[in-house]
Amino acid sequence: MQKHIAARVLLCIALVLISWLSLTPSPPEQITLNWDKLNHFVAFFTLAFLSDFSFPQAHSQRTQLNRYRNQCLALILYGASIEISQWWFGFRVFELLDIVADCVGIFAYLLVVWLISSMSQRNQNRG
Repeated sequence: MQKHIAARVLLCIALVLISWLSLTPSPPEQITLNWDKLNHFVAFFTLAFLSDFSFPQAHSQRTQLNRYRNQCLALILYGASIEISQWWFGFRVFELLDIVADCVGIFAYLLVVWLISSMSQRNQNRG
């Protein structure tokens, strides 16, 4: 139970930090990875990881196919809302490719989870 609480605290911190970095007119360059799309990829890969570990009860209540549907939808909507907010405030620009990079980060995390799960199942079947 403690791990889940820690993951939720880290998720909240990450959401606040990512929101601030995304909505500030000029974020500190020391924090960025020198390529905007990579920043988005890493941020949303991390958010997918943290949200996965924050709500473990979701794993037992859903089929494997639908397991991540709500998580992915929420993160994609969060990324889109950041882009819309940047456009709305006017000091940053809306970029559809940023949302694509967010999605790639989310789906890369899902791919890693799937690969680890497949390898684990394969090892269990051998033993």
